[in-house]
Amino acid sequence: MVEHPGGFRAAAVVVLAGGLAMSCERAATTVPPWPSPGVRHTEMGSGRFAGTPEAHWPDQAVARGVRAAIADQLGSAAAGTLSVQVKHGVAVLKGATDTLLAKQGAGEAAKAVRGVRAVVNQVDVHPPTVPDQTIAAGIRRAWSVLPCGEQSRLKVDARDGVVTLRGVLASQQQKRWAAQAAAGVRGVVGVHDEILVSPPPARPADQIAEDVRNRLRWALPLDGKDIAVQVNHGVVTLTGKVATPADFDRAEMLATQVTGVYAADVASLAVDPAAFPAEPHAPAAAFASDDAVAQAVRDAMFYDPRLDSYDVAVSVHRGVATLTGQVPTLRAARAAVKDALGTVGVSRTIDRIGVAPAPASDALLARGIRESLARDPMADLAKLRVQVRRGRARLFGTVGGQLAHTRALEVAASVRGVQSLQDDIRVADQRAPAPSGPHRQSRAAPVIR
Repeated sequence: MVEHPGGFRAAAVVVLAGGLAMSCERAATTVPPWPSPGVRHTEMGSGRFAGTPEAHWPDQAVARGVRAAIADQLGSAAAGTLSVQVKHGVAVLKGATDTLLAKQGAGEAAKAVRGVRAVVNQVDVHPPTVPDQTIAAGIRRAWSVLPCGEQSRLKVDARDGVVTLRGVLASQQQKRWAAQAAAGVRGVVGVHDEILVSPPPARPADQIAEDVRNRLRWALPLDGKDIAVQVNHGVVTLTGKVATPADFDRAEMLATQVTGVYAADVASLAVDPAAFPAEPHAPAAAFASDDAVAQAVRDAMFYDPRLDSYDVAVSVHRGVATLTGQVPTLRAARAAVKDALGTVGVSRTIDRIGVAPAPASDALLARGIRESLARDPMADLAKLRVQVRRGRARLFGTVGGQLAHTRALEVAASVRGVQSLQDDIRVADQRAPAPSGPHRQSRAAPVIR
């Protein structure tokens, strides 16, 4: 496990419960003058909701935005099975889908729409019947590609498609990725995450608070100008306002990543779209020195479990980040590039990260990619065609939405030996394919990194 220059490693104890048939993904602070489906009255007064007049963000316009975001994410056909109702900025999603990934994707798309203050995800999941033993084996297989190695000590119990995860990991990020990997297994209806995180090392409160502020300051697209940070005995308290429920989740995640954090108290962090302009303002960190930007990129990589124990060097010149080193999978290289592009002050990247050579022939590598795509719960992926030449894989075919597009690239990039991905996947209902991640051009076609 790589150590931070300060000698610490991130850890926090936060239990994540995901994939329930009914979940209030953002509760409220001021009780609205109407009942909210799926939200208990006691939750409505929990301090996470800031009232804004409907005149600022008309519910009809917000609902149209949510429907458009879900259609872009899932495709128009899948989105057509879901309904969206918005009242006073609270979006209620109903309907049914065949994968937990699609349910989560719909919720994430809704949370990122300006004007949304809360999301109640009541979408049901009705996947094809898969034996619980097969589901558990699939989750263990999905965990095997995670770099930290500690997931081998985790336990999974599957009953009627609902899985319970138990064990201990070293950081909140590892815990989060383990739960996400489980959600991406065919047949999973819901995930109960009971994984604990080992106690973090003790650190002075002022150091922890400064690190949390820096994480909030440098991370895109979060607008954290109105977030105040306090630390007491390893518990970080965030107060203030954010623009969207997606920003709320990101702020909480960034806070729990920091070394020495035991938990995050976000009860006083409110979602208030009216407090922010239509477009995020330019953070002050955008005008920082190249050295400061480079250190922020290194910090982001340090807290990314996909890069655990991998050595990626970073240099920045006039906002251009150059990444060098070697990693075992293309997935790790893609993660490093995305971490850099998600840092304030980075305008573009030069990707010089090497990927370990293929352990098998091109034919075996292509078969491995096809098998991984076929195992995925998203049916679109099994229809994609794969070609491999000298470790360079090409994916082509049609998928329904951006979620399937992104998922296909991530699944293929996780196969050991893939050196690069040529993305010829077409997204239905779009005039031209939109690569889901950072890419660099080759003479033949865009190559996704």
